[in-house]
Formats: sequence, C-alpha cells, structure tokens
Amino acid sequence: MKRALSGFLAIALGSTALAACGVTPPRSTTNPPLVRVSGTFTLVAGVDIVPRPIDGTVTFSQRNETGTVHVVVGNTGKFTALLYAGEWFATGRSPKFIINNHEAECGPSKSFKIDANTHTTTSVQVQCIGK
Repeated sequence: MKRALSGFLAIALGSTALAACGVTPPRSTTNPPLVRVSGTFTLVAGVDIVPRPIDGTVTFSQRNETGTVHVVVGNTGKFTALLYAGEWFATGRSPKFIINNHEAECGPSKSFKIDANTHTTTSVQVQCIGK
C-alpha cells in the first residue's frame, strides 16, 4: 500500500509538472512595445560653427504625461534610450553649456513622434547653441 501510494504520488506530481510546463501565460496588453531612440548631443558655440559632441544628460518627456527618462551622455555625445510610442520632447544639459553660472537647458523646441509599429531606430539630435 505504501509503495502504491508513493507510486501514485510520483505519477500525479510528474503529470502536474508536465502540465505546468505546457501552459503559456497570456500576453500582457498593458505594456506597449519599447522603441529604440538614439542620437547625438552636440554644442555649437563661438567661432566653431561645426557641432561638436558634448557630455551631459539628455531628458525625454512625454506630452501630457508625468514621467521622464534621463540618459547620461559621455564625451562622444552619443546616446540611446528605449521609449514607448507617443509624442516626446528631448532636452539636454551639459557642464560645457553654462549661462548665468548654471547649466542651461537646450534642445529641440518641437516634439517628435515614435510609432509603435516601427522596427527601426528613431534618431534625435539635441543641440546646445551658444555665442
């Protein structure tokens, strides 16, 4: 009886484990896909009219939303972020762009849109323009 019970238990547990392996959880519809956004953070100032890469922070904010995404940018000026589809603004701050003894905000004044169905990287340029 003891052997029969342990054999039955082993078969029951094995069947449950196999059934659990075959179950696929439902896909979540609450998390939209992320889209890769990349670009360059640059400075144009003084007599140098050619944009040069700078380090700092690029911040992405969405219209009518409360969250932001911050990306630290190294001295190559290149950055990459993963963002949800929608309308976004990108701004930057750098210790190399100072106005009135403070890091000034710079970047495009217009928004850019990310399409959820795109399979390519969206490109964004953030530029500080000084005297």
